[in-house]
Amino acid sequence: MCNSDGGSLTRSRRNLAPVLLTRALVTLVAFVVASLLGLTPEHAGATAPQNYSFDLQWGSFGSGPGQFWNPVDIFVHSSGEIYVTDYNNHRIQVFDASGNFVRSLGSFGSAAGQFNHPEHTEEDSLGNLYVADADNQRIQKVTPNGQFLTAWTVGGYARGLALDSADNVYVANWSNDVVMKFTSGGQLVGLLGVALSRPEDVAVDSNDNVYVIHGGGIAKFSPSGAQLPSFTGSFNFAPASSSIRRTTSSSPIRETTGSKSLIRPAICWRQSMRRAQAPAS
Repeated sequence: MCNSDGGSLTRSRRNLAPVLLTRALVTLVAFVVASLLGLTPEHAGATAPQNYSFDLQWGSFGSGPGQFWNPVDIFVHSSGEIYVTDYNNHRIQVFDASGNFVRSLGSFGSAAGQFNHPEHTEEDSLGNLYVADADNQRIQKVTPNGQFLTAWTVGGYARGLALDSADNVYVANWSNDVVMKFTSGGQLVGLLGVALSRPEDVAVDSNDNVYVIHGGGIAKFSPSGAQLPSFTGSFNFAPASSSIRRTTSSSPIRETTGSKSLIRPAICWRQSMRRAQAPAS
């Protein structure tokens, strides 16, 4: 819901159409990059899409259990449960592998365990969750059942996050044009931000190299933070959806646990155009 608590930062970013369009096709650009570089499943966590057929869909527009209002992120937990970041409902919804609703984590607010437009959710090596709580400008760490563990501020809009093999947390700080590196307990240990423009998302490969989607393309950094040869690309808009879809293939795309896959499957899209159609809260 569009609450005044979101502040001028939320209103201003939603007026930046090019940025929203960039996020909408992050996955498509990543697949193109992977194809050009010849990335293998071991490095990219994915295989080239081919022979896909519809398998399963669930959800509809709304605020009830199993409904979505701008779902922006999805991942499969090591337990096999599916976590969906439900942006405008200010919550994380959990489903089983068949799409059945299991539970919901969080509600609107700024208290511990509450969210204000969560953008991204990831899992660490112990199964705990890290949530980019965007309009609260913080990262929250919770258990799989939503029990609050800790939180820390990032001083800007937390768009995306990823974890490396040591459970260090990389945060794409959209409003400050930087990627921040924290320990699993929230201590700031580094900044990645050479010529970044509005970083949208971040991923870490099996060698702990860091990839950042931003306005200039895809930037790559070594584990020590040194900038490596990067990629540029263009972006196009694709329609959004209010449901989760799963496809099957003889060589399916794999969603790995944590953030070890460079390429994430395109099964959940930001609904940048849905906000104008949404009912007032």
